[in-house]
Amino acid sequence: MIIHKHRLSEGREIPLSFPQQRIWFLQNLYNDHVMYNVGRCYRVKGLLDMEALRTALYSLAVRHEPLRSRLQFARDGYPFQIIEKDPQFDIEYTDLRNHHDDDISGTAGQMMQEALVRPFNLCHDNMLRVVSVKLSNDESMLMFVIHHIISDYVSRRIFNAELTALYAAMVTGKTLALPPLTFQYSEFVKKQERLLSGENIASRHQYWRDFFAGCTHGEPPLGAIPQHNTNDVTPSYESLQQIIAPDTISQCKIIADQEKSTLFTIVLAAITLLVGHLYRNSRVILCIANANRQVPGAEQLIGCFFTNIIISLNIQPDLKINEMLREIRSRFLNARQHQDMPFEMFAEDLNMECTARRQPPYKVYISYRKAADIDISLPDADLERFDVATGKNTHEDIVFNFWERLSDGEWILDVEWLWRSDVFDKATIKRASTMLDVLLKRIGNSVQTNVRNLQKAVTDIE
Repeated sequence: MIIHKHRLSEGREIPLSFPQQRIWFLQNLYNDHVMYNVGRCYRVKGLLDMEALRTALYSLAVRHEPLRSRLQFARDGYPFQIIEKDPQFDIEYTDLRNHHDDDISGTAGQMMQEALVRPFNLCHDNMLRVVSVKLSNDESMLMFVIHHIISDYVSRRIFNAELTALYAAMVTGKTLALPPLTFQYSEFVKKQERLLSGENIASRHQYWRDFFAGCTHGEPPLGAIPQHNTNDVTPSYESLQQIIAPDTISQCKIIADQEKSTLFTIVLAAITLLVGHLYRNSRVILCIANANRQVPGAEQLIGCFFTNIIISLNIQPDLKINEMLREIRSRFLNARQHQDMPFEMFAEDLNMECTARRQPPYKVYISYRKAADIDISLPDADLERFDVATGKNTHEDIVFNFWERLSDGEWILDVEWLWRSDVFDKATIKRASTMLDVLLKRIGNSVQTNVRNLQKAVTDIE
């Protein structure tokens, strides 16, 4: 039995939040309607109770407004969202037990792939798609595809944890009362709406005007790279996994404590120097994912909260590393304070070139996560992740995904590189990964050295 301790929102018109407006803008800018499909697939060995799963998903949708929302359009062509009172939800289920096929797993995998890259009709579809394929009496495949406009990384952790708890309560017959939510996502949107005074809009408009004027004055913001035509080109990406060793991370954490800084800031310094080298430019623009859940209670909600923090940095060879760390920290905090309204809200009015070229005004994107991922678990079943080609939800040249994690009592840093294969070849990225390792080691050894010495260490690798 499941006890709901929250109120239902009546069906009503709700504006898009600032993060949602950004995703809507970018999806239409790139004319790419699957770039924000985010999926995770599992191979399930053991019991998969479909009725319990349906009930758990229904309860989750009742609890979290974005899971029962859809979009509509006003007369001016801009979207708003409708929160449905009663979720209309089902699971796409296929039984292959009597399917005459020598490769049932391959067939199921293909079905999952097709479901992942099927566009959502945001005005009619549920923005959560659940697909289940029965392979045998005790084996299934299960996939969840959610549109980024209603979910972010923290949301996926919440979804997995609460679905696990709700499903377990259903199959065991236990009573479950999830903690009541402090507020709903629509109330977060209303809090953001209060920022939309004429004075605030004008202030943020001027902030972005000044920001990009400063970034594009003189030379291009990221310098010379291999020429490629990006107009109407769907980027193709490759990936590489890297682990930064515990001794390096340990030294960097010691330095961070001494400098009243963080490992994240040290990583940003290393990435700045690396990117400056790759693009042969002393001016670097970095875009950094930010959870944006400072409002108390937001950490409990499924929804699209995250913002992108964009910082512009000038590499100054005569600075000491500790001075560079202070500069990066200051710029990041200032940017976070002023970037509550994303630049995409003003892109057309600013006549930004990126709009015409269908490119972001930055080439490098960084996500940095301290919390370990959470997977769904089901009673009486073992779940293994099943890899499906997730495509991409980016148009940048390079994406860095960082995860801090403990391994045998020691901190390590996992790094996933995603890069455009029409911009960089694999050999270049492999050298760059070595450069990143060297930069972090050098910073961990001494922050009194000049930036120029680190630049030389990187150049020597080539």
